[in-house]
Amino acid sequence: MEWFDDLKLCRWFRAAGNEKYLKGAVEAARFILQEMKKDGRLMRVFHKGKSRVTGYSEDYAFLIQALIDLYEATFEMEWLKEADDLNRRMIDHSGMRETEVFSSREERMNH
Repeated sequence: MEWFDDLKLCRWFRAAGNEKYLKGAVEAARFILQEMKKDGRLMRVFHKGKSRVTGYSEDYAFLIQALIDLYEATFEMEWLKEADDLNRRMIDHSGMRETEVFSSREERMNH
């Protein structure tokens, strides 16, 4: 999840007001959305031009929050729509119903 560090630039922008941080966050988000999704699923590794390893619910949660942060910084609806789409896909791919609770990978391994 090294990509998540690049998305933190949006929070730096909000704290410092430096446009280069916002630009970096937008570029990171566009890269992730274009290159790190495969068949509607978020991938967690990008290596040698290919994305692989299906993302965990934490990966979806971090990216969804980062996209909401981008929306709050820019008021561009595309970020909110992408966050909503990822959230729906995460739930669909998990096979869970809306009334169930998500658990982390660590929690699943310990049970």
